[in-house]
Parts: sequence; structure tokens; C-alpha cells
Amino acid sequence: VYYEGDELDINGLEVTVFYNTEQEEIIEDYVVSGFDPHQIGTQIITVTYGSFTDSFEIKVLAKELSSIKLTAPPTKLDYSKDFENFDPSDGKVTLYYNNGTSKEIDLTVDMVFGFDNTKVGKQTLTVSYGGFTDIFEIEIIDYLPGDVNNDGKVNSDDATYLLYHTFSPAEYPVRQDCDFDGNGAVDSKDATYLLYYTFSPDEDPLYGKQ
Repeated sequence: VYYEGDELDINGLEVTVFYNTEQEEIIEDYVVSGFDPHQIGTQIITVTYGSFTDSFEIKVLAKELSSIKLTAPPTKLDYSKDFENFDPSDGKVTLYYNNGTSKEIDLTVDMVFGFDNTKVGKQTLTVSYGGFTDIFEIEIIDYLPGDVNNDGKVNSDDATYLLYHTFSPAEYPVRQDCDFDGNGAVDSKDATYLLYYTFSPDEDPLYGKQ
């Protein structure tokens, strides 16, 4: 019995030649033909020596997925409420097949179900592929509005950080909505607005953030 894609294994095959002298001999210089690793079902394998042949039957079964496992979770496992979307980067899923082989693939967004960045707390997400599933856990965190540098407080350092972010967003990433003045864009005006907020939060509230 073989699985789709397997190579023919003739270990243990023994071929005997019978002569008209009533002698017999086990040989090894025979030819085996008729095997197709991609043809599912029963196959007749032919053994040839000279002008003589014999045959035996094998069966090739379809290679099928038998299970999956999230073997490497994505790097990002916590997200800010109402702002960050799921990021599958560096996640790896291993596919296990019924022939004992496996293959590792990248985790993608369309494999993951259950993500909801509107609900604070831990969430169990489901990885689904080929009818099989695995699970892993993330957390949605409700960040303090204006604490763009994530130090637990809102002060002028956050305004400075946000200003740097407007010039170098990759170097100074933010994990919350920073359109504090509500004009539809995140720019240096938001950094200035945030600075005013640190001095007079009642007069300069963060637009729609509290």
C-alpha cells in the first residue's frame, strides 16, 4: 500500500527463475514497470526478466491532510482596542498528511477567525485550514488616550513622540488613533494639540477619545 507521491519500494521483492533443467535461481537483474505514484487506486506491477514476466498488485491511496498545528505563533499577540488589526507576521502552520509527511506554511489573515478588536481582554482565535483547526490566544488592550509612547501617563513626552511619528512612523510607531484634533489626518497639528491637552485637558479635550 502506497500514498500518492510515494516512490516504489521493492525491498524484500524476490524473483526466481526456473530452468528447463529443473534448476532454479534467485536473480536481481530484473526490470520492474507499471508504477505510477500519482494514479490513485489499484495498479498491476510487472516484473520482467528476458522474455518472461510476472506481476503483483499494489494500491495507491490519495495523499490527504490529517491534521494541522500552529507551530509558531505570530510575533504580535496584543492589540490596541478599536485601532490595530490582526497581524499574522512570523506565524507558521504545519500541515500533517496521512502518508507521514508534513509541510510548513505561513499563517495568513484568511486562516484566522474570532479576532475582534472592539472587545478588551484575552481572545482565543481559531486557525482553520483544509477542514482542520488549531487555536491560540491574543489580548486586546484598552490604551490610555494620549499615551502614545506607552509609558502609562500622558505628558509632553507623548507630544514629542507623536511629532517624531509624523516624520518617521516606522521608527516611532503608535498603537492608538492619534487624530486628536479630529480633522481626519495625523500630523504635526495633532502633536501640538496633544501638548495643549497636557496643560489644559478640559479646554483642549482629545477629540472623540474620552
